[in-house]
Amino acid sequence: MLERFGLGEFAQAWPWQLSGGMRQRAAFLRTVIAGHPLMLLDEPFGALDGITRADLQEWLSKVWAEFGPPSCWSPTTSPRPCSCPTGCT
Repeated sequence: MLERFGLGEFAQAWPWQLSGGMRQRAAFLRTVIAGHPLMLLDEPFGALDGITRADLQEWLSKVWAEFGPPSCWSPTTSPRPCSCPTGCT
C-alpha cells in the first residue's frame, strides 16, 4: 500500500522528513486502512502550493476510484463550489 500512496521509499522516515503532500497521503492511507465508509474533507490541500494541490486532487480521485470510500471536500481555493471525485451525493 505504501507504494500505491507514493510513500514506498519513505517507509522508515520520520514525519518531519516528509513533505506536506506526503503527510497528506499518509493521512489518506490511514483512513483507507481503517475502512471508514465516508470521509468529509474541508480544504484538505489548502496549505499546499497550487501545483501540488492539483496533483493531489487528481491522485486522490484515482485512489478513491480504486479503494473507496467516496469523499467530498469543499475547496474554497477552487472556482468550483464542491468537488466530489467519485460522484458522492
